Amino acid sequence: MKQDDSWNMDENDVEWWNSYTRLFVQGIYSKNPKKRMAGLYFRPISMEATSFYKSCDFNLLLMNTKVQMSLLDEFCKTYNQAGRRPCQLFFKVEARLLSHMSGQLIALMDNMHSQNIELTLDLNLPRHISNDKEWQRSLFKIADGGHMVCLGGYNWKDNESNSFHMVNELFKYVRLGPPPSNLAEVNHFIDTCFYIKEKMSAQLILDRIQSQTDLDIVCRTPFFALMGDYISTAYLAKSMEDISYKVML
Repeated sequence: MKQDDSWNMDENDVEWWNSYTRLFVQGIYSKNPKKRMAGLYFRPISMEATSFYKSCDFNLLLMNTKVQMSLLDEFCKTYNQAGRRPCQLFFKVEARLLSHMSGQLIALMDNMHSQNIELTLDLNLPRHISNDKEWQRSLFKIADGGHMVCLGGYNWKDNESNSFHMVNELFKYVRLGPPPSNLAEVNHFIDTCFYIKEKMSAQLILDRIQSQTDLDIVCRTPFFALMGDYISTAYLAKSMEDISYKVML
């Protein structure tokens, strides 16, 4: 493990392993009443997730992800049995692993598909690899296999709507948020959402909805699905009870 000054854990410590194999589930509200949707992600219990993943060197992150995929496989089987509707699950993966793990991820998605589970990769797009040809080849390989990828981590505040570029064939979904807290930014946010939907032909998943005000704003956009603590809080995947939504749209 590559460490910073605040990192004092031994990678062989069992407690450390447990700290990043905790699977969290957050319900996603879909406009399609026939589909159950949720986001799946792993996060450390006692540290900030972004710092944790940045502190992992490549080999440790690779090993970490393989453990997560094993746990994910078991959870998906149980989650699907908990409800009668077909389900779509979004699995967050570190983008720097994609070119090295695309085959294994495709095999996992194929396995889920055979069980009537639509597993979609959720990738934050770091600026420094957005033009990486190897990374794009991995994405095309996944898309050619009939699977879908969601682009996350897009900061709409730092970009004009017409500056948003991506390869349409690679990303079927775009996840962005939070909605603006400043009323002066609402039109910019809504314009960006319409641009992504209409010009890029992507389905919008609006994230980090924390209040009724946020909900009122996102309902003015052409959203595909909504997520955030105001919609459904994330919970530790200990039991497989159905996700209940806090709000009615």
